[in-house]
Amino acid sequence: MLQPGRRLFVLSVNADWNKTAAELNDMDAATGDVAAVSDGDGGIVTAFADESHDHQLNLIHVGRTLDYYLSEDGIFPLVQRNEIVSEVIDEVFHLSKLVANHRPNEEFARSASGSPRMTERMEKTAWQLGHYGSEKSARYLQGWLPSIVTFAEAAVEGFEIPGPQTLLDIISMGSSIRFANY
Repeated sequence: MLQPGRRLFVLSVNADWNKTAAELNDMDAATGDVAAVSDGDGGIVTAFADESHDHQLNLIHVGRTLDYYLSEDGIFPLVQRNEIVSEVIDEVFHLSKLVANHRPNEEFARSASGSPRMTERMEKTAWQLGHYGSEKSARYLQGWLPSIVTFAEAAVEGFEIPGPQTLLDIISMGSSIRFANY
């Protein structure tokens, strides 16, 4: 549930993101501290994230996309790919739970205290993947890491970037973008 005064916009696939961004800008819909929460569609990030608007990669997509790139790279067998994905997802959702547990008590510094640790572990995982020849997977983690931890960095400043709250949110986030004023 969003707090009063906050807006959440949900847009679907097959949209002209630049046109949609311009329309939202004309409506002053994305003013102040705003984050676009989406999958890793480059068109979405290009259209909506800039120096004044953050991008948060939907955490549901982290494991899915990493698994895809691991499979594409063809370096690791299925069992090992599953272990790598599980390890990364565990890190991401541990940070998410940490933020969720400490934010209600306004323990902003504690809410994101795991972000540097998770970032370090993800960077190490990306380095290891690259070292073993899984280049696409390594580039994915390295390139998207800032968008994976946006919610934790916002929490340090006392802001909330809402994640999926219900099963319907999780299902629908497979093909949409959300904007959250935080």
